[in-house]
Amino acid sequence: MGLLADTLEPGPIVRVTPTVVAVTGENPIRSIYGGVRPFAKDARLADLFSMCRPEHPNVAGIQEAQAAMKRRRLISTAFSTKFLNDNESIFADVARSLVSKIDKVLATGSRTVDIMHVYRYCATEVIGEIIPFVLF
Repeated sequence: MGLLADTLEPGPIVRVTPTVVAVTGENPIRSIYGGVRPFAKDARLADLFSMCRPEHPNVAGIQEAQAAMKRRRLISTAFSTKFLNDNESIFADVARSLVSKIDKVLATGSRTVDIMHVYRYCATEVIGEIIPFVLF
């Protein structure tokens, strides 16, 4: 192993693969699923959440159930394992594009990259490529 691997000790929860998590002991499971810990929030965040309650109608808290279900059905296809596997080439192309964009920025002599801008651009590319398959 390398120096970094020798110095790191796995914690009580270790992500083994994207779909597998290794949990040691009962306490980590309680912390994930227990729901007994209060959500600590400052006053401004509490005010924001309270504005979204039904007794305070506003655009942030209003969503009709039927419209939400329709939207979920429309986009759920794009998150299925089969769809993701079938369109892996699109994701690979966009990942290459992402690396290319970062390389271009670094080739200009800049030592900083606005990574969120590049990620958003690449996310838009993915969405533009997969939307026709999702909707039709």
